[in-house]
Amino acid sequence: MQPLSLPALQAEFFAENLMNLPHTHRTLLSQLLLCAGFVLLSTTAYALEEGQQFQDWTVGCERLPGMDRERCFIYQTVVNQDTDEPVLQMAVGYLPMDDGREQPAALLTVPLGVALPPGIGLSVDGGEMIRLPYERCVPSGCIAGFPLEDDMLNQFRRGIRAEIRLHDGMQGIGLPVSLMGFTSGFNALR
Repeated sequence: MQPLSLPALQAEFFAENLMNLPHTHRTLLSQLLLCAGFVLLSTTAYALEEGQQFQDWTVGCERLPGMDRERCFIYQTVVNQDTDEPVLQMAVGYLPMDDGREQPAALLTVPLGVALPPGIGLSVDGGEMIRLPYERCVPSGCIAGFPLEDDMLNQFRRGIRAEIRLHDGMQGIGLPVSLMGFTSGFNALR
């Protein structure tokens, strides 16, 4: 299954809604703007290939106009077992910071029709559920992006399974994301 086009999902949102968000979100989103609509930056030590597998994680790479090299990220798509339709895509990579450093970040994309006010929940191996606000819904889905601070990144590296929790307006829905292969895939982005 092909990854959802991250720039197509994000670029329009950032341009239109940056000033309507709280300062902490504006800071994150301004960083995302710098990477041309959430193209995840990678300075790979060796060439990653589109579609390369790291257990349950897959490499995606994109080259946008005006960029001198491909930017790579890892992603995982969760599908509905009954319909084989994607219900969640999680992409992880690096965003450039103003000071030249790179910040690990994640992007969650879910189908339209979710209840927006509760946001989206994330926990690792049954730990504390954190809440993330949706940033925008576009024709291909609703999006939540967040920086991967050291604590969360370490949970992903040590973990076996994350749970993404969304609400359909009637009930909460938990979606499993395997963390098998996350560490090797994430490390390969460097």
